[in-house]
Amino acid sequence: MDLSEERRNYSKDWTDADAVFQPSEQVLDELREKNNGQLPTIVFDATGNKHSMMKAFEYAEHGRKVVYVGLVKGTISFFDPDFHAKEMTLLGSRNATLEDFQYVIDSMQNGSVKGGYVTKKITFEQTPEYFQQGDFRTNKAQITLER
Repeated sequence: MDLSEERRNYSKDWTDADAVFQPSEQVLDELREKNNGQLPTIVFDATGNKHSMMKAFEYAEHGRKVVYVGLVKGTISFFDPDFHAKEMTLLGSRNATLEDFQYVIDSMQNGSVKGGYVTKKITFEQTPEYFQQGDFRTNKAQITLER
């Protein structure tokens, strides 16, 4: 689910997802329609956006999980009675080991990661301007250091 049509299309192509959704008033109905009347059993929020992260609870089925992958520097709040009524589990995932990074590097080198994951490349010299603009319409930016 994403506000950006470009990112929704990219996600569908990159992951072979059955469906992608645009946040809307009808998205809960759309999720249930796609999942035989149920909401998802696990909701991952990798946005780092506090509003998205607080809303993630609405998208998970009763007794299921929400996993925060994105990090927000601020306070996240939710209505505790609704959280408990749904008997949900909230998990945070931000840890990676040296072995995890090596696995990703090996996967990229042996071709098991689909091409196109890096959607924008910039040079080292372009880095300050890129971050000053703050227009991060990309999944990852690759900053190239050249000799």
